[in-house]
Amino acid sequence: MAVTAPKHLSRSSKRLYRRLVTDYELAEEVHALEVLRLGLEALDRAAQARVALAAHGMTYVDRFGAPKARPEVAIERDARIAADRRAVERAELARRRGTPQRACAVRGRRQATSAEASGAGRCC
Repeated sequence: MAVTAPKHLSRSSKRLYRRLVTDYELAEEVHALEVLRLGLEALDRAAQARVALAAHGMTYVDRFGAPKARPEVAIERDARIAADRRAVERAELARRRGTPQRACAVRGRRQATSAEASGAGRCC
């Protein structure tokens, strides 16, 4: 069955969504799909803020001549925090179900399962 990523995600996020849902058999896990979507939305938002920061710089001068941080600085920071929280939620869900966490959502690396490695147990 072909996996359909949410239409509003960026091209790279859609690709990652499809890969993760297929590789880790998440199609039937509603909560996992929601956490994945929210995390990818946050990563897209951070990327959009980085583009704006690259074009406009990190600061601007306000009407009093004082330098101020651009709003995109906080947007990028907050989006990264949100993405990290989604990764932690996914790990917590896997832990509560008693299944090994098979992927590190932050780096996208596959973690060896107990059948593949003797007690590795840590991600990345």
